[in-house]
Amino acid sequence: MNEMKNNQKSILFIDSSISLDKIINITKTIPNIKIFTFDYVSHKLLSKHKILHEISDNFLSENDLDLIQEQSYVFTEWYKIQKIRDYQNFEGVDLGSLFKIEFYIFLLPFLKKIFEIKNIISSNQNLFIYTTNQLYDICMCFEKNVNLINKKQIIQNDFVYDKLKFENNFFHLEISHKTYKILFNILSKFLGLFFKPKKNNPDVLLVEFNTILYKEFFSSFPKCSLTSVFYGLRRLPIWNLKSFFIFRNSKCKISSSVIQNSKFKFDIQEKSDRINKIFLELIQNYDKDFEQFFKLNNFSFWNILKPSFVKLFKKHNFESIENIIISKKTLENVQPKHVILLSESGKTEQIMLQLCEQLCINSVLLQHALGHDNLKGHDFNHYSGTVLVNSDHFIIWGDAMHRYAKKYNLPLEKIIKIGSVVHDQTFQIDNDHNPDSILVAAQGPLNMHIRDYTVKANIEYENIIRTISKVAKNNNKKLIIKLHPYESDNGEPIITKEIDSNIRVIKKGDILPLISSCNFMISLGTSMSNVILDGHILKKPVIRIPFGEWMGSPDQLRESSCYNIQLNEFDSILQRLFSDTKFRDQLINQGQKFVKDCLDNQGKASENIAKFLKEN
Repeated sequence: MNEMKNNQKSILFIDSSISLDKIINITKTIPNIKIFTFDYVSHKLLSKHKILHEISDNFLSENDLDLIQEQSYVFTEWYKIQKIRDYQNFEGVDLGSLFKIEFYIFLLPFLKKIFEIKNIISSNQNLFIYTTNQLYDICMCFEKNVNLINKKQIIQNDFVYDKLKFENNFFHLEISHKTYKILFNILSKFLGLFFKPKKNNPDVLLVEFNTILYKEFFSSFPKCSLTSVFYGLRRLPIWNLKSFFIFRNSKCKISSSVIQNSKFKFDIQEKSDRINKIFLELIQNYDKDFEQFFKLNNFSFWNILKPSFVKLFKKHNFESIENIIISKKTLENVQPKHVILLSESGKTEQIMLQLCEQLCINSVLLQHALGHDNLKGHDFNHYSGTVLVNSDHFIIWGDAMHRYAKKYNLPLEKIIKIGSVVHDQTFQIDNDHNPDSILVAAQGPLNMHIRDYTVKANIEYENIIRTISKVAKNNNKKLIIKLHPYESDNGEPIITKEIDSNIRVIKKGDILPLISSCNFMISLGTSMSNVILDGHILKKPVIRIPFGEWMGSPDQLRESSCYNIQLNEFDSILQRLFSDTKFRDQLINQGQKFVKDCLDNQGKASENIAKFLKEN
């Protein structure tokens, strides 16, 4: 351990891994130590106990954040480097591409911490640093006088998909990815006994579809005599009674993604070991190339990144090879006419896309999200696989997306404008009305953008939730907050309980009945949620309180999606919506224009898409 000299300045870098008691003990031992927090959890902890500190975010400029965001897209596509591409390829599939999104989610906060620490140290001299396990290696790259304060703590270095969360409004369960795969394989094999395809050459192979969310699409198959097979490596088509009846009535079959064979497993392990060896040799032989590639602001962070990078590749390697082999056998045996995808970025979807190209099978991407339509939004859409990049065809919702495709030079000859299968079910709902109910469709920082990790963003989001709750209570209105289905709560239950215990925060479940029964809806989040369209279809006034517009203002190429207001206007707007019928109708009419601009074949898109796939 390094020893501190008398003339050195002591600073403490902390994150959520350190306890309050440990922090207090350090401040007592070193009274003048300066503290820096590196995440929102540690900032809240110290603020609550009135411990003076600085926020690491303050050492990054807006330009720094933009640069990290833009370059993260580039860094996570390292597998495209020409020199090394063939070394991480298996059966024509880029192995590196299969964990691109997980690498991206890891890289954003990782780079943020690197450049915060670099900037803090460069702005101070003669330092002695005390820090946590998570920050120690980064600190050592810039300063040798570093003391580790929680030596006994094991560094987890978990990645986002290492554990899976299952929760509803009553319980929360977290299991490892390995445990999930064991359960998945058992259930997949069981379902395969009852839904095994009796013949090959179906019209469509559906990749990782949510049966309930796309129930109208599944229901259209028998009407159009469309033969279908489900294929999933991470999702089962049946998980409850509702999904069972939808799936059974669709006459869809299941192509098993499980091969229970010891020889097969041994063969996979052998291939995995061989590729791991090649990969480690690649890292060694092309170390200088990686050093040059993983560079930002003339600083290479490769040596800090390397251990996590290798761990992430090796973690995915066995399963990736297994998935590629099973997927290839599936396509060769089933021989579908079309492979239908909802995204181009998921692991299963990327495998299928790359194999479809090899086997000359038509791949069709369905538009599944509203998304941002400005330039930064397009960059993210392109990166995250929500718009056409590699698929043979792209079935889109309507005129708004067609203008988007034209604006950003998507190949128009590959685009078919039919409608949205995900919104068909909304047109079937009988509208309800609770005169005092307000629904907030909320999405806090999702950690898919560098600014989602800032203290400022988290404080802003909590302040909006707090203000909406207070205004609703003061006006004697019933408030329901429905969280995004993929979001862990951002403290909404705690915040609302402090204000009004009658406010409901709903984590899981179908949002459509909530929209149907509300008086008006508030869209709050960093992305343009599909539920905005649901609200308009059900003729509800939809207002939007801008939060986290990291991509810039939306609706550049389409009708205005919502009535946008500032937070300080919410009280007066709420009162107008309950008292001014003309104003309310104006918002509903604007919503109908948005629906018309976005959706063709309203309520009938599923049947039209099924017919198209059957006939082509």
